[in-house]
Parts: sequence; structure tokens; C-alpha cells
Amino acid sequence: MSEKEDPKLVKFHLRHRLEELYHGLFDELANTKLKERDISNLAQLLLLSKQEGLKPFINHDEESEYLDLYPDDQV
Repeated sequence: MSEKEDPKLVKFHLRHRLEELYHGLFDELANTKLKERDISNLAQLLLLSKQEGLKPFINHDEESEYLDLYPDDQV
């Protein structure tokens, strides 16, 4: 009988992967040849998307457990 994965750990992993994706998107945006104003506007949209998109993954009671696994991420 195989051992089942912990749904919370899978959720944490998915959230971490999204965090990595957003970091990559911010890097891509920073490396464009857009005007600074346009980069700023797009960065604000991306930041709002990140904040709202990641919010449901970790509740307040899970923050320390998540950060133990992924200390470089922000919650």
C-alpha cells in the first residue's frame, strides 16, 4: 500500500511554485525595453495579481509551518 501525500504539503508546494512564477514574471518585466512608467503600471497589476492570487493558499495558522518549508517566500 502506497503512502498518500499530505494535501497541506501539496498546497504549500503549489503556492511556492506560484511564488517562483511571479518572481520570474517580475524579472521578465524588468528586462523589457518598456518605458519606466509602463513598467511601473504593469508591475502594479502583477503585484495585485500576486497578492490576491496567493492569499487563499495559506491561512494565518499555517504561516509558520509554510515558512519553515519555504523560508525565502513571503506570506
